[in-house]
Amino acid sequence: MKHIAAIDIGSNASRLLIKETESMSGRYVPQVRNELDYFVRTPLRLGLDVYTERVISPEKERQLAETLLQYRQIMDRYHTAAYRACATASLRDALNGAEVARRVSLQSGVCVEIISGREEAALSRMSYFAQYPDDDESYRLFADVGGGSTDVCLCHHREELFVHSFQIGSMRMMSGRQDEAELRLLDETLRRLSEQYAPIQVIGSGGSIHKICELYFMPELPETVAVSSIQQLYDELQPLSIEERMQRYHLKRDRAEIIVAAAGIFLRMARLVHATTLRAPRIGVRDGLIASLL
Repeated sequence: MKHIAAIDIGSNASRLLIKETESMSGRYVPQVRNELDYFVRTPLRLGLDVYTERVISPEKERQLAETLLQYRQIMDRYHTAAYRACATASLRDALNGAEVARRVSLQSGVCVEIISGREEAALSRMSYFAQYPDDDESYRLFADVGGGSTDVCLCHHREELFVHSFQIGSMRMMSGRQDEAELRLLDETLRRLSEQYAPIQVIGSGGSIHKICELYFMPELPETVAVSSIQQLYDELQPLSIEERMQRYHLKRDRAEIIVAAAGIFLRMARLVHATTLRAPRIGVRDGLIASLL
């Protein structure tokens, strides 16, 4: 029985996904899970340090090392044949990110790579194209919104027409450290793309948009949410306290803290490209890592 694993170290949470490969016949479909797979999510919230103090604190470093050591032990129990562990915006942006990655790798036995925003976006696209047909003429704007970065790529079929990682994220906004100039750059960029290419279909990824889609999915269009529904959720949650958000929508605390900011980012992008709906299939960095290992 062969297993492979992906570790995604994000600004809000870290995730370990272990997949049994023999039943997949060389094709990875994220929605398909069996009893031989394993998944765990750990809300480390590294971005709380990075987007206020610009460094990973000793306490967050200790938590990350302990989490990766636990992941290493779980992978050993599954006799994992291969894995990749990738850190995204939090370690990429931290002044001490490279040193932290080196130390936690030595302490845990898990080799941590810090990947670029471009590779982060490419991994999400890889997991999309591994499972969905590419048979229409619309332009696809892949938009991955995390705690520290928003990675966008405009594609026609599988050709990249534009790709960029913006320093825009839900944890930056929550901490009050979002650079307004970066938001203006996003606005200018998407306006230009919408004038040049049409129609544009927005394909969102990240934990917040997946949760929004669970709450407001369109029955006639699976994995799709109306932009008006995202606005409704934003309007309902924005004035509430974290505890009220958790209670009303059964959210975990770390999700309740950032979901409004993430919804705002998706609303901004959808309106700039004149999209009325947004697709939110189960794609992301961890799924792209599994697809690449296959």
